[in-house]
Amino acid sequence: MNSNSDGRDWDIDPTKRLEQLYDIANQIEIDDAVPLRRYFGAGMHMLKMSKDHCDEGELEKSYIYLVRFIKLFVSVMSKPGFSEMSVPEKTLISEKVKEVFPKAESYKMKIKAKYEKQYAEYQKKKAEEGTMARQNRESTQPTAKNDQNSSPSFVLYQSMLRDQQSNAYSMNDKSSKLNANQIGYPSSAGSLQRVKGDKTALNGVEPESIISNSASLAVPAVDRSTKPKTTTSLFGLQDGLLRTVVIPYEIFETFLALAIGNTKKSVETCGILAGEFKRNSLVISHLIIPKQTGTSDSCTTQNEEELITAQVQHDVVTLGWIHTHPTQTAFLSSVDLHTQCSYQCLLSESIAIVCAPKFDTNAIFSLTKYGLDTIRDCSESGFHMHQKEPPLFQKSEHIEIDDQLTVRVIDLR
Repeated sequence: MNSNSDGRDWDIDPTKRLEQLYDIANQIEIDDAVPLRRYFGAGMHMLKMSKDHCDEGELEKSYIYLVRFIKLFVSVMSKPGFSEMSVPEKTLISEKVKEVFPKAESYKMKIKAKYEKQYAEYQKKKAEEGTMARQNRESTQPTAKNDQNSSPSFVLYQSMLRDQQSNAYSMNDKSSKLNANQIGYPSSAGSLQRVKGDKTALNGVEPESIISNSASLAVPAVDRSTKPKTTTSLFGLQDGLLRTVVIPYEIFETFLALAIGNTKKSVETCGILAGEFKRNSLVISHLIIPKQTGTSDSCTTQNEEELITAQVQHDVVTLGWIHTHPTQTAFLSSVDLHTQCSYQCLLSESIAIVCAPKFDTNAIFSLTKYGLDTIRDCSESGFHMHQKEPPLFQKSEHIEIDDQLTVRVIDLR
C-alpha cells in the first residue's frame, strides 16, 4: 500500500478508507469493571478532545472521538445501571448524543470529500508517471542507422561487447557486496572499530569470524506479553503504544500531607490523579481528594457525582489514582487490582501510585496485559487470592517525574 510523505494512504478507495477509519473509531468496549458514572466523565472529555483536534485541523481524530462518544453512550443508556444515574446526568447525556450525531455525519462527509480529492490526485499522478515511463522507454530504444549496423555480424559484435561489460560489472558488484557483508552490524554488546591493517572488526573480532558466527549476533527476542498496551481504551489513538505519563515530583509530599490525619490512625486515604492530554504525553496537573471512607486496608470513594463535576469544571480527565498503605508496604492488593482495572479499561496509560509512609516508600504500578485480562474475567469482590505468576502488575515504565511541575489540589471532603 502506497502512501505519500504525510502518512495518508491516498491510493486506497475513498469508501474503503472511510470504512477503515470508522473501524478504528468503533474499537471500544463497555466494560462491566468500570462504573457507568465514570464513563460519563470520560465522555465529556472526549467531546473536548474532539473539539481540540478539530481546531488543530485533525478532522479524522476529531471524528473518531465523536463516533466513540456515540457508541459509548448508546451502549451506556441500554445498561440497567443507567436508570440509577441522576436526572440531570441522564438528560445531559441524551442531549449530547442528539447533538453529536449530525456533527459526526457532517465530519464524515468532509473527510470523504477529502479522501476523494486525494484519491483523484493519486490516480492523476500515477497516470502521469506511467506516461513518462513509457516515453523514456521509447526514447532509449536503439534505431538502425544503416545497413552495416543492422548486419548479423555487427549485431553479434554488440552482443559480445555487452556480455563482457556485464561480466565485469557483476564481478565488481560481488566484490562490493562481499566487503559490505564482512563488515556486519554491531549488536548492543559492541560497536564497530577500526584496527591495524585497516580491517573492520567488532570489539577486536576479525570480519571472517563475524560471518561464521553471524547467528550469535542476532538480536534476542523480547517477551512483551507482560507490558500493558492500549487496544480498545476510549482515548487510545496510537496503535498499541503507551504515551508517557508526566508526574509532578511534589505530588507525593502533597498527598502524604493531606493524608497525615488518616495515616496516624492507620486508615487509608485515596485521591484521583487528573490532568490533560498533550500530544504524545499525559500530564497530571490536579490531585482531587473525594469524599471517602477508609479502614487500615481499604478506601472507598463517595459522592462520585461531585468528583465528575469537578473534573468537568476544571477540564481534566482521570489519569489514575493514588492511595496510602499506612501499615503495609507498597503493592497492589486484590481489591487494588480490581480498582486499577476499572481505570486502565478506560485509559491504558492509567497508573496507580501507592504510598507506604511507614516504610518511606512510594511506588507506581500498572496492570500487565495478562493481569488486565485476568482481572476483567474475575467476578470476585473483597479480598481474595489471585495467582502470582505470570505477574498481574508491574512497576510502570511509561512515566516521567518532573520536579518543575506543580499540582493543584481539589479537596472535596
